[in-house]
Amino acid sequence: MRYADTGSLIPSGTSESNAQAVIRLAQSNLLRLRMPIPEQDVPLISDGSAATVHVQATGQQFAATVMRCTRDVSNSTRTMLCEVDVPNPTLSLTPGMYADVSFRLRQKQASLVLPTVAVIQGDQPAVFIVDPNNILERRPVVLGITSANQQSVTGGLQEGERVVVGDLGSLQPGQKVQPQLAAQDLLTYHAGSEAKPKANQ
Repeated sequence: MRYADTGSLIPSGTSESNAQAVIRLAQSNLLRLRMPIPEQDVPLISDGSAATVHVQATGQQFAATVMRCTRDVSNSTRTMLCEVDVPNPTLSLTPGMYADVSFRLRQKQASLVLPTVAVIQGDQPAVFIVDPNNILERRPVVLGITSANQQSVTGGLQEGERVVVGDLGSLQPGQKVQPQLAAQDLLTYHAGSEAKPKANQ
């Protein structure tokens, strides 16, 4: 920004906080995308981390790399600011546009995956297991990677065991149920029904 022309009289000690810029120049062929990283993901992201950027206004999607991070978590938002440089040689992107950024934070092969609604959250996460006699058992589990709709389980559960999904608050250990599969392809089930954890390929 430029606040005065050559030859202008500028009073000594005048603050620029309320000044009006005479001209503002911007380089638009290379844009800088800033994004807040949640505190729990800060250890998993650093300079050089791969990212995928999707610009809502234009529908463009492209691979990018994290160029710099502040390495400082804000006390008010509990997030860390990171930046991605976005090449814009055709000027199809305009400064101020919103973009979604995706990171692959962690990956674990052959892990058990459940719908998030199957997990009883708390100090000790647990799930309801349906035993061979259709009796409910509350089973503590160890959680792994979490996504928006799925939760990996790293301990306390074996592949093939039947897991209840949905309306967990109305169920009690020792209760007899009549499990019914609701949607096997989506792994979502009605209250009191069964689900089998699958291996994430």
